Order: sequence, then C-alpha cells, then structure tokens
Amino acid sequence: MTMRCLEAILRDLEATGSRSSFLLGLKGAGLPFDLECALARAAQGETDAINDRLFDRSANAPDGFAWLAPVTGGRFVWMLGEVAEVEAEIALVRERALAGAGLATTIDKRPPAARFVHTRATSTWQRTQPVRNLAGSESFAEDMSIFQTTYRGDAPRQDVDQRFCINLPHLAGNTATAYRIAARCLPSLSDHITRSLLPQARFLSALHIELHNIGHFCGPFPFELTTKDRLIYQPLEEFRACLAATELLSEADVDGSLKRDFFLHVLVVRIFLYAYRAWKRVQKDAAQVREIIVGCIFAEQFIRQTRAGLEVRQDGASEVLADIHAAEALAKVGALDLSSIAERLLTLAFPGAVLGPVSAILFSRCESMCASEIPTRDGVARAGK
Repeated sequence: MTMRCLEAILRDLEATGSRSSFLLGLKGAGLPFDLECALARAAQGETDAINDRLFDRSANAPDGFAWLAPVTGGRFVWMLGEVAEVEAEIALVRERALAGAGLATTIDKRPPAARFVHTRATSTWQRTQPVRNLAGSESFAEDMSIFQTTYRGDAPRQDVDQRFCINLPHLAGNTATAYRIAARCLPSLSDHITRSLLPQARFLSALHIELHNIGHFCGPFPFELTTKDRLIYQPLEEFRACLAATELLSEADVDGSLKRDFFLHVLVVRIFLYAYRAWKRVQKDAAQVREIIVGCIFAEQFIRQTRAGLEVRQDGASEVLADIHAAEALAKVGALDLSSIAERLLTLAFPGAVLGPVSAILFSRCESMCASEIPTRDGVARAGK
C-alpha cells in the first residue's frame, strides 16, 4: 500500500513538477524516515543518498525500492521496483570468475557489481522525449538514461567506479528476440538456442553485463577514458571486453555447458541484437557504427562458411584475446599505436570497406526472415555521482 501511495505521489510530481506538493505528499505516505529523506533530497537535486540506497541491498525493503532524479527543464525521472532474484546467482559466478587464475589476476581494481531490477512503475515522458542531465551536456531518449550522463563536479566517479542499474526483464526480452532471430538465421544452432539459451535468457543477459564490465578492466591496458575512448578504438575495446568476459568464465569453477552457452550468448547478442538493431537505423551515430563493427568482427572471426552452411566455431577466442593483449601491452608503453591494433580487426569486419562475407549473409537473412522483429532499447542504465 505504501509503494502504491508513493507511485501516485511520483506521478503527480512528474505531471506537475511541483516540489512543494511532492514534499507534502511524502510526509503522509508512511515511508521509512531514511527513504523519505533521500527522496526529498533527490527532488532538490541531491541524488547521492537515493543512488546509494538503490545500490545497497540492505537498504531495500522487502516490498521494493524507489528512485528519483531531477533533469534539465524542471522535469523528473523516477522508478519503483524490486531487485531481481538472479543477482544472488550472478554474484556467485562473478566471485568464481574473479577467483580464477590468469586474466582475473590482471585486475587492479574490481568495478562494483551491477544492480539488476524489475521495474514495477516508471516515469513515462522520457520514452518519447530527450532527457537532459543536470549539467545539460548531453541528450538521451532511452528509459532511465539519466544514469548514462557524463557526471561533472568536484568528485566525478572514475570509470572503474561507475555503477550500472539494469532493467532486467527489458534487457532479457531483447535478448530473447535476438535468440529467435539467430535461430532462423543460423539453422545449425536453432535447436540449441531453443532448448538451452532461451530458458536462460535472463541469467545469461545479466551475466554478460556483469562480466563484460569487469572485462574492460582486465589485461595489460585496462579501459581509461583519457587514452582508450577514441572513435577508432571503441569497437575493439568493446570486442576485447566481451572476449575477456568469456575468458574469465572459461577459467572459473563453473559447469562446462555454461561456458559454452555464455560464449554463444555473447556472439548472438553482439550480432543479432546490438549490430542488427544499429544496422536498421536510418541515421547512424558513432555509437551505432561501433555496434555494427563489433558485431561484424564477431561474425567474421567466429562464424565460418562451410558446404553445410554457416557454422559457429567456439575455439580460438582465448588466442584472439591474447593477441590483442600482447599488442595492448606494447601500446601501453608507447611502442605501438592503439589505432593500428584497431585497424587490423576493422579490416576483418569490413574488407575493402564493405561488409565481410559472413556479416553480409547474416544481415541479408535478417532482412528477409526477421524484418518485423527489430530489437528495441537495451535497458542498460549507469548511475554516477
């Protein structure tokens, strides 16, 4: 009943923008005092407390959590929901991956675990209109994209400290769509996708987010905004983080079938979710071009043409990652330019500045078989300062 009352108060705030009415409504909502205070401060632009509550498992009541933030233009974004039960299982696999030998030992600092949520109710206006952050520096049109802003101020979070909040049902729904597209376009995987991947869509989606984020900070040249956030290198950094995620799991004490399913999941979502969705956009920005390139690198590197048709090869990922890390070790000390590393895989994905042969076949099949099943937004959100 308390959360239902809070939802009504938040919807009124969204509609009217009246902070005074909102603060009065909070007083009579019967909320825990610390939550009431965090929401009141958030409405005034002080979001640290409400962000910290969102990511603190112990602070979330059994009946769910609440989150609120003001954005430029006098508007607010908010959500109510529950923490996803899959978090406990993801945490266990994360710890086993980080306890493994090899790549996990190259991590200087662990990024915080993601928060996976089921949203019960959210603000709605941001789904069709741009969201601008408090500093007004960027514009987004995705759900809850206030999290993805470039935070400024006296103590902005470092990249490794950035925190993610994931709308898991939304993300898993897009993943399931990508699985169905892949099953049609790669007949050799159809049965396995239906029997093994689809029932695990939520778990694999969450695990990919978790290990991919860790993957950015593995290896001899971990991600850092000042040196690696360059347009020509972004696709390779995304590709590297995905391979690092699969490598972390391959070294972990988990079932072998999970290792195989996870690699297939990464391959499928990179090609049939992120790359194909970006390919369908009429106007493509730098982020969409990046996703297309990453998907094409996966297609050309790990799918081969045979007499029987297209077949996925699950071997060789460790060797490809080792080659990238060997080159990055040289780049870290200035003995090699990062762009030269990226250009090698870019040539693989786009030989002669056109789609590679495998990518061309897959995108053509997507167009002819799955034109109506274009995946939507990914539901990934990042919380900063």
